[in-house]
Amino acid sequence: MSEEINLEIMPRADLGQIWGQYSASVKSLKITADSIQVFSVNDALGMKLARTTRLELRQIRIAVEKRRKELGDGLLRETQKINGAAKAIKDAIDPIEARLLEIEEFTERERERQLSRLREERIAELAPYLTAMPPVDVALMEADSYASFLADAKDLHDIRIKREEAAEAARQAEAARLIEERRAVEVENARLRKDAATAAAEIAKERAKYQAEAAAAAAIIAAEKAIAESEKREIAMAMEKERAVAADLHQKKLEEERKAASAPDRQKLIAFADKILGLDMQIMSTEAGQAAADNVLKKCKSFANWINEQSENI
Repeated sequence: MSEEINLEIMPRADLGQIWGQYSASVKSLKITADSIQVFSVNDALGMKLARTTRLELRQIRIAVEKRRKELGDGLLRETQKINGAAKAIKDAIDPIEARLLEIEEFTERERERQLSRLREERIAELAPYLTAMPPVDVALMEADSYASFLADAKDLHDIRIKREEAAEAARQAEAARLIEERRAVEVENARLRKDAATAAAEIAKERAKYQAEAAAAAAIIAAEKAIAESEKREIAMAMEKERAVAADLHQKKLEEERKAASAPDRQKLIAFADKILGLDMQIMSTEAGQAAADNVLKKCKSFANWINEQSENI
């Protein structure tokens, strides 16, 4: 019986022609790839050519890998040659394919770079007027929406500054009033002490006079002293009551004046809250956009409610 020859492991005479065809195609596509340059997001033709060229190179890479596996089932030495040739072609394709993919993604990278720059500029512009980061991505806002957002931030900042200045002025006025009130109380107490000392001296003088005249007059003097002391206490109590009533009336008057002074500011805050609630939101074209719009409207409503709460505190 003759020995059967396994043709699958025999060296192939057409390997040079097989790999040569692939190599020639890669060289041709490399020339095309090297000529592609994209410097603008408007260069759609250049990006389309980059994609077409990359996909053709990808097809060659896949075909080479498939052919390598088909040819590699035979003799190990031939497999090594096949793998080496395939690797050379793959190594030639990989950097070209990577560069063409980078060109394809130029628009996306450029858009992200512009959004990042716009985000930094807008956050820097808003920083002096906000106490926290914005609740939305300001880079994704339309120009008119951002302008309105910036104007509202400036208005709120001005309101906050004016409110703080008004509070400080009120605090200083109250402190001055309390100092003046304490000074008036001290003056009144000094006068009362002087009057009491004068009255006591007069009473003592009268008592000594009547005691010298007769022992019988002592009881009358004692009674008069008791009456005088009682009247003095009643006078002191009446004066204290009058001061308390006056102080209470003064405090009520100050509170009424404060409420009257704060009324215009309260109305301004309420009007601003109504303005926020009256803002119109454009209809979005996607579910994600509509969800974002609904979230923004909820935030605006919550913000307006917060402003109304603040108006009750002034």
